Amino acid sequence: MPARATFTVGRRAERILLAGAIVLAAVLRFTALDARGWWRDEAVTVRLLRLPFDELLRTIPDSEGSPPLYYVLAWGWTRLFGDSEVGLRSFSALVGTVTVGIVYLAGRDLVSKRTGIVAAYFAAASPLLVWHAQDGRSYALLVLTGALSFLFFVRLRRTATPLAALGFGLASALALLTHYFAVFLVLPELLWLLLASRTRRSAVLPAVALTIVGLALVPLISAQRGNVSWISEVPRSRRGLEVVQELLVGPQAPWERPTTLLAGLLAAVALLILASRVSRDEWRAVLPAATTGLAAVALPLLLALGGLDYLLGRNLIVAWVPLAIVVAAGLTARRAGRAGIALASALVVLGVGVVAGSATTPKFGAEDWRGSARALGPPPAGGRAIVLWPPEGADAFLLYRPTARLSPAAGETVQEVVVVTLGDRRRDAALRATLAPPRPPFREVASEDSTHFALTRFVTDRTFLATADALATSPAGTSAPVILVER
Repeated sequence: MPARATFTVGRRAERILLAGAIVLAAVLRFTALDARGWWRDEAVTVRLLRLPFDELLRTIPDSEGSPPLYYVLAWGWTRLFGDSEVGLRSFSALVGTVTVGIVYLAGRDLVSKRTGIVAAYFAAASPLLVWHAQDGRSYALLVLTGALSFLFFVRLRRTATPLAALGFGLASALALLTHYFAVFLVLPELLWLLLASRTRRSAVLPAVALTIVGLALVPLISAQRGNVSWISEVPRSRRGLEVVQELLVGPQAPWERPTTLLAGLLAAVALLILASRVSRDEWRAVLPAATTGLAAVALPLLLALGGLDYLLGRNLIVAWVPLAIVVAAGLTARRAGRAGIALASALVVLGVGVVAGSATTPKFGAEDWRGSARALGPPPAGGRAIVLWPPEGADAFLLYRPTARLSPAAGETVQEVVVVTLGDRRRDAALRATLAPPRPPFREVASEDSTHFALTRFVTDRTFLATADALATSPAGTSAPVILVER
């Protein structure tokens, strides 16, 4: 049975508090959707969504590392609202706002109304969830479908009805069609239901359906494996730390260490309360969330240690909902009292502060492709070459410079060369200084050193056949810049 809270939540108060959480979620997600330009992976999404629908489906196996559901839905969404930053990201923002209500229902049905309300506010203010709800990628949809899977898992455990079984099977299938890492949440849920005598019969049909969906995805998984091979090249220790950081304060929190430590301390206190001050009934209520949430983190980690290494902070976002409900349950336990609510409020305030403090910082690597592209200005009559580093962001840059194109192998005659380097000024200062400038007859005439990009302009009195070798060289151990030309 659900555990009773120290203070009861009446129906009217419940509605007001839930409405407040949803409003907070909408404000944080829909405000300043275009404050940041596209980052590398979003540029891939935009280019995919600009294709005809049949070509989109044919291209996904070669360009992406996830199933097609998000792209199918986003393709239709952008036909209605456009594929600008606001147009595309508003789909994720809406999905992220709806998720808050689902988190509330899951927390309420599993533990108590009080737990559901606190978990909803955690979801509304979570820097990780807000980050991906302002992103043109599949992760916000993964959180929503994963939350729905967990909600129907909870309801099927409580009342083994055909409707609950249908809801669980459908939500779990949608989660698997959104992102492969959904399996690490769905599988523990399904095993729990199949092993429990009371739910075993109801779980058979969802198990068969999910097995069919999984088998149908195998050819796509095989085709896409090479698209995500870069993950294992990043040191595992670094990725492990990023998992903890992202679950607590998102991928790019301001004052990263202090905010991560503070959020971790508050979450640890909640878990300490859960471990030492809850009754047996409260433990039983929260156990499904603890088990599935920890499994969704532990299973990818074990596979990574075994050589199947796709461990990445944003891939583990599917574990966030059950783990947040565990923390909310600790802070709303009978014996937690007002101190628990104070700690929960502190976590929400911290989350809002992190979201506000990072709202305009360019995503993932602090590479401002939009700002650098716009800073170039119009090209001279004799043409311009753009030496762009890092080369992996060329797609994002080209979205803002549609007149530019890749330089032909034989080079092209130009009158101006602009060397563009992207990244945080402090972190990448050494690289900016060592990217060799173009050779004579080009001479430097101007430079701009912004927080997240640097531009250096070189001109010549006459047009010059500019080849890649003549324009710039990169330091040893780094990828070569990409050369673009425009007129």
